[in-house]
Amino acid sequence: MSSKSTIVDDRDANGKFTGQWRQDGVAEENNHSTTYTKVKGAQAQFTFTGTKIGIYGTIASKKQPEQKHNPESTYKVDDGPEIKFTGKLGENVAFKQLFFQSDDLSAGKHTLTITNQVDDGFLYIDYLEIQPVATTSSSFLPSSSLRSSSSAVSASTTAQQASTVISHATITTVVDYTPSPSADSSVDGADAVGTTATGTNNATKIAAGIFGGIVGVAFLVAIIVVALKKRKDKRRDEAIDFYANRSPWHQKTEYQ
Repeated sequence: MSSKSTIVDDRDANGKFTGQWRQDGVAEENNHSTTYTKVKGAQAQFTFTGTKIGIYGTIASKKQPEQKHNPESTYKVDDGPEIKFTGKLGENVAFKQLFFQSDDLSAGKHTLTITNQVDDGFLYIDYLEIQPVATTSSSFLPSSSLRSSSSAVSASTTAQQASTVISHATITTVVDYTPSPSADSSVDGADAVGTTATGTNNATKIAAGIFGGIVGVAFLVAIIVVALKKRKDKRRDEAIDFYANRSPWHQKTEYQ
């Protein structure tokens, strides 16, 4: 398995043990720990995400009093076939022995099921080695970069189109206003004279209209002034008559 593999200890939270299991460990084992059973049918399950898995354990020596049989266990990934492993007891304890290694698996989540197959044949589980899902890098630009590039190209194209339109409009303007050296110049001169005469007549009419308006306003103002003067004189005469006819008790006298 590659150097980028992940080590998972037997005490990992993703491990589920059913049946009779015990925990022990010595310095030679991973994380100084191991989980073991000697009961047939005891199972352990580990859920992992990766493309390959291996299981390592300890094989006791034949000097161990309770070790009456070689350890036998089976291993199954998901719904795959069971693979049997039989350890061989030696004169000394063997640590970190490979019990099982799967074939390449599809990238994703899997479950490894371990089952002990004999009584009094000790199965010691030390750790698992998992090949994680490989992360592939792409030589393509990220979509955000592609969008930015596309926007830049679009903006450039739009600018070029706008420049072309402006250029064409400028050319058209120059052509429209460039005088022609042809014989039509005399005709244009006559049109100009006619236009000037028409403008003079219009100015005369406007001046006459303004003068008539001023005279009319002055006449109206004169009429209003005369009417106001007559009204004022009438009110003054009425006031004199009013005070002349008042009774004597309205006049102020000295206290007798």
